Amino acid sequence: MISPSPTSQQQLSSAIVSSEVILFTGAGASVPLGLPTTEGFLEDFLKQPGKDATGRRLCSLASHELRERANIETFLDLIASWQANPWPVIERPASDLHPLRDWASGAKYEVSSSIGQLQGTALRIITARYSDVDADCAHLLYFWLLMWLKGFCENWRPFPVFTTNYDWTFERVVERLKQRITAGVDGFVMKPMGSIWDAQVFHRLKGARRWQFVLFKLHGSTSWYRQTSGRIVKIMHAEKDPGRLTNVVIYPTQAKTRLVDDEPFRTAYQYLRACLSIGARLCLVIGYSFRDPEINQAFKLGLANNPRLCMIVLDPKPDKERIWSALQCGPDKITFVEDEFRYYGIDRNAALRHAIEALMTAKSIMHQRVTARE
Repeated sequence: MISPSPTSQQQLSSAIVSSEVILFTGAGASVPLGLPTTEGFLEDFLKQPGKDATGRRLCSLASHELRERANIETFLDLIASWQANPWPVIERPASDLHPLRDWASGAKYEVSSSIGQLQGTALRIITARYSDVDADCAHLLYFWLLMWLKGFCENWRPFPVFTTNYDWTFERVVERLKQRITAGVDGFVMKPMGSIWDAQVFHRLKGARRWQFVLFKLHGSTSWYRQTSGRIVKIMHAEKDPGRLTNVVIYPTQAKTRLVDDEPFRTAYQYLRACLSIGARLCLVIGYSFRDPEINQAFKLGLANNPRLCMIVLDPKPDKERIWSALQCGPDKITFVEDEFRYYGIDRNAALRHAIEALMTAKSIMHQRVTARE
């Protein structure tokens, strides 16, 4: 059995970590709302104008080197390695940097400067593309699924949703569900100076007889900003340049280890590990690529330490062997639903509904309601 990595689990909310069902979404879950996947984002990024000659050459070299592995994460990881060590680029025989090849320091500066511009461009596009969504469309996409997952549970406990996405999908869904839930919790509390992030918002949460929707954004949000004091605020309708504030997001990269130990990310990862390892019976994963080592480690720990945990992975073309290998588990622990996430509820997502129903017990809320009607 794998031992969980040390966390301050003694202060975590017992109501949250004992939740029986978890929803985990990646970029693919937002595709029906018109948002790009990591592959689609790279295509948009490469089409952006304004790159200098060196920037265009770097994009061409990176795309050629990555080939079928190309997505925004692998792309930015590669050019970041070039920024740390630009000589592989400078010394390429076909490099467009040949006028500077005899001036090593000049070539190094040119490569570093262009890479910095490319990274800045990517961050600006993220802020522009992964912000607000159509609230009615988001509600239409998720309402039936959230109700069905809640019905899977045996007890009334908070419903944790973990996402790697920066967009505001679930914030908009919660707005539409406010008549059905006790609370929508995302770590922010309203104070005289605005909506401020505080980990204790999660830690103090207790169970209730109505639905508590708990949102963990593992990689931050385009609505989150860090003030010069270090305080994190939420501004849902900020201008593109909110002054001296900086976005609180984990840059698209596979090398996230040094970032997830900082708040607000640390608390979200602690709850992910604890929920999977302690209370969860079902974790539904939609649109996630299983390319993030830290998240894969949390899944691996949960599957090893929690004997009743089962996963359903919704993906039209899952790489099953790679996922089994990454999570070090067998087919008995993961059910693959090879379908797309669709609008219009249960009928259009019948395969997913059947997979969830197959894991329900006689004590499940949904099962009890159906039995009572019969």
